[in-house]
Amino acid sequence: MWTMAGNRVVDHDICPARFFISSRTGQQYVLATQKSDSRPMFFRLDLIRSVAPGPPEPDFGLLREQCDAYRKHLWGVSGTAQSTVDHLEIRLTITEKDSAVLDRLMREKRGGIVCREGPSTWVFSIDVYDASEMLPWIRSFTGHIASLSCTNPHIVSRYRSDLKKTLELYEDDADDLS
Repeated sequence: MWTMAGNRVVDHDICPARFFISSRTGQQYVLATQKSDSRPMFFRLDLIRSVAPGPPEPDFGLLREQCDAYRKHLWGVSGTAQSTVDHLEIRLTITEKDSAVLDRLMREKRGGIVCREGPSTWVFSIDVYDASEMLPWIRSFTGHIASLSCTNPHIVSRYRSDLKKTLELYEDDADDLS
């Protein structure tokens, strides 16, 4: 298979396992294992220049199982080469009047777990290969987040930095109104 990487063409010898469509962008991907190291990777279908059939894969069932195991710890399709997972926890305050927020959390949790910790306290936890993919989703719960923790400290500092920048934007607007 030939793909575009920037302005260069790269040759990959892969075994496709599953196809995905991004719910955010509509972009189509194939999850495949590289035959050289059996590492699962995502390839965008629109960047594939050509495909040539290879011999039948004798261990296709095993390769598909590896891709399915890899998929359990994905949030999106970044296809990171990380072999360790980030553990992320969000403690949220959700009152009865905000039941739509809880409904959304339950609907969009993907592989995460949601537990009730108190009358209006809920904890979402998940193990993913690339927690940075979750940042836009996490930010959408701003106002309900009581605490955020992650084994990858970059995630928490990025969230706080983004929140600080947003607050600065609103402070500038408040100054304009006076």
